[in-house]
Amino acid sequence: MILFLFRHGIAEEIYEAPDQTDASRRLTPKGIQRTQCAAHGLAQIAPAPQLILTSPLIRAKQTADILGQTFDIEPQILDLLAQHDPQAIIKHLAILDDDPILIVGHEPTFSTIIETLCAPNHARPFIQLKKAACAALDLDFSNNIPRPGSLLFLAPPKLLRAAAPPII
Repeated sequence: MILFLFRHGIAEEIYEAPDQTDASRRLTPKGIQRTQCAAHGLAQIAPAPQLILTSPLIRAKQTADILGQTFDIEPQILDLLAQHDPQAIIKHLAILDDDPILIVGHEPTFSTIIETLCAPNHARPFIQLKKAACAALDLDFSNNIPRPGSLLFLAPPKLLRAAAPPII
């Protein structure tokens, strides 16, 4: 399975959110613009996902909607992606048949997932996914058990935006 992990775009500060909670933080105008550009860049370098799963938090949902428009696929909410439980997310992914899959969510959960799946014996954290960045993993979930996978790429947002076609 090819798994894309896309971190949400730039979001407003908690005090700017409608109800001043983390869950209601929205993408900023700059976050929307940069996420759209990064999504178009991703579409240039990666195959279209068969499934997009997103955290229900507003900033992730908005990011997933932008990716969904780019790839012409309707994102589905997966509440599990809003919790910091990398093992539960990995178990859920292991039972899915779709390939490739794109998930939209948060740090530090995504870095932990990448490190767990690609470098399970590494003692210290070594990856940090920036906002509107994407990692791609090649995974083997034979018999619903994750085997060590390969990190295909870790694309920072600037690289994704550079890969986007020019706007005419």
